[in-house]
Amino acid sequence: MNSYNENLNSSVSSSLNNQEVALKKAESQLDATMFSLYYAQGDYITIYENLEVENSKNTFNQKLFNDMVVDSDISTNVLSSANHGKALVATSTSNASVAASDVQLATNAIVKLASDIGSIFNIVSAADYGSEIYEQSEDAQILIGETAYLAEVLSQTTMDTSAAISEVSAEELATKAEASDTMVKKLLAVTKSEFEKSASQVNTENNNLAEASTNEKKLEGELEDSKVNFDASKEAYKLTNEQLNLNLTVKPKNRKNLEYKVSFAPYQSPFQISENNLPSGYPVDSYYIFLVKESKKKIFSISSAEGIVSKEESKNYISIKVKGAGANNNGFTIGKNEISGIIRYNGLNDTDGDALEIGSDYVLFVMAMLSTEYKKLINNFDDYLSAPSATFNLTNQLVVPQVNQIKINNLSSKQSVLSLADKIVHGDPISDIDFTGSNPSNNQTVEQELEFSVKQSSNFQLNKGTKDVVTEYRCMFLPDNSEFIKGLLTSQELNYLTTSVEDDDAVASELSELKLREVKLSAELEKLESSQSADADVKKWFASVQKSVSSKTLETLVETKALAEGGEENLQTVLKKLTVKNISTKLSVKIILKSIVLIIDLSLVQRSITAEEKEQSQSIEESSNNKFKPGFMFNSLIAGKIPAGSYSSPTQNGDTFTVAITPDVTDNFGNRLIPGDLYIPVVFALNGQAEEISKQFSNALSDFQETPPFTYKNQAIPNQNK
Repeated sequence: MNSYNENLNSSVSSSLNNQEVALKKAESQLDATMFSLYYAQGDYITIYENLEVENSKNTFNQKLFNDMVVDSDISTNVLSSANHGKALVATSTSNASVAASDVQLATNAIVKLASDIGSIFNIVSAADYGSEIYEQSEDAQILIGETAYLAEVLSQTTMDTSAAISEVSAEELATKAEASDTMVKKLLAVTKSEFEKSASQVNTENNNLAEASTNEKKLEGELEDSKVNFDASKEAYKLTNEQLNLNLTVKPKNRKNLEYKVSFAPYQSPFQISENNLPSGYPVDSYYIFLVKESKKKIFSISSAEGIVSKEESKNYISIKVKGAGANNNGFTIGKNEISGIIRYNGLNDTDGDALEIGSDYVLFVMAMLSTEYKKLINNFDDYLSAPSATFNLTNQLVVPQVNQIKINNLSSKQSVLSLADKIVHGDPISDIDFTGSNPSNNQTVEQELEFSVKQSSNFQLNKGTKDVVTEYRCMFLPDNSEFIKGLLTSQELNYLTTSVEDDDAVASELSELKLREVKLSAELEKLESSQSADADVKKWFASVQKSVSSKTLETLVETKALAEGGEENLQTVLKKLTVKNISTKLSVKIILKSIVLIIDLSLVQRSITAEEKEQSQSIEESSNNKFKPGFMFNSLIAGKIPAGSYSSPTQNGDTFTVAITPDVTDNFGNRLIPGDLYIPVVFALNGQAEEISKQFSNALSDFQETPPFTYKNQAIPNQNK
């Protein structure tokens, strides 16, 4: 290779390498921002859940405080009544004692009087029996005797009254009432303090929530910026690769069969050469594809490539003969604008003669062996070697259960009584009977488990010496918080960014690529039309071809394009399929076929653009009506970084796996599950063995968007997040 070609190849390789480094840097920044947003959303969700708990506590403390205010008022009235009763009882006791004493004195006087009257009656009876005085004395004795008896009864009654009044413990009652009032006042002070604390905590959590929300929104903006930067870097690499490196592209096509698709644009002469009677593929006779270890891409050169070809070790390269070849060659399709084919993992050794190693990084080079005639024409006998492709690797795809293979089982139901404190923490309804302790309410405690079925492939393609492969499953419960995550990004936008980070080639960038191709094809067609004569018939012919192509079905256009690229002998068939006339008298057959291919390509691209825009429009319309779960950033990359304690390892029984959803199970943020809340069960499959084994596998995450959420029902649990 001469110095000019060496410098050119070095410059192209350096430019692509710099673009690839910039792309990887942008991707790393995007990943870092994505993780930051995920943890920020985790903080927001945790604070939101804590706020729910604090609101429940505050509601209870407020009710308790209000009840204690009423109790305090009652206690004050009771104490006042007890003290008033104490004073009245003391007065009554004194009055009763005085009355008893006075009655006793009167009784004694009456008894003495009765005794004196009895003595008088005895004297009268002895001295004047039967007389009128005797009869009057007898009557007086009887009356005084009754009076004395009644006096003694009254004296006994007053004494009993005094004794009964003295037995009333009004003073003890007042003492106890005072003590009770003191305790009630202290309890009032405690409940007031707790209420003020819980109210303050609610304010604190609200402030924390506002701060977390601000941080989340900031990171959402940074994520969008990082995504734009990543897309720009990706597009810059793509354009550089397209313009300077034959648009050499390698994409893993089928992870199950470990295939990769290779495509590149045909090498074209940079010099203006007459197109009459040029052989197919001119100025290239053959293309050679080389698989090179990523670590050796900087030292692989045209000399290395020619040396490998000269040894004719066909397993170390793929040869694509263009000169005189048909539409297919060695499994590759040769088109006017692209050469592409599928290579299996064992279909090509690397340039060292080693079999492709699963999980290791490789690049591809393409060498164009130029025809001898062309080399003589330009007086340069060097062949062309592309710069390396983007780095790629092949891995075995792990399997996760389908949506219909994931279910939540309710194992048993039993009656349990929740304490008042548990009700407050869990946010259960509280009634007056919960404060009296009578007739406590019964709540259902339902024990649940996650069950899923999955069977890994037994036909993994493994590197030599690899054995005893073990697949690890991690079960996570994502809180379905799409209702209260109110960031700058909607949940569906988060879902788009999550998807685009994981598989950027499968999303919206396709539309921009199609539109870019439309512009290029339109410019190329316009250039071709303007280069021909200004004959009115030629212009009408171009218009008729465009009109005919627009009315044909997709299958007809694909078939017609293949015929047009097949050679000049297919001209009449092509024109017949398009129902346009032959104007070979004014345009060469080659120009006619080239124009038809361009017009068909342009039509196919425009149809793809229309279909893609319609699909995106439908997606936007559906997203306005559908609920995207779980409302925060989550994908396979994040799932692989979830720390231990935030996921559960299942118990295996054959192809069935189960996880008991016990009270200590947490969600993916490490928070305990909250009864009554919705959670989405997901299963993450990975290989957690040594790197030489784990690198051979691609992780997998179950489809949480389509997995129905379940309501966590186990309520016999300790304090949630404190």
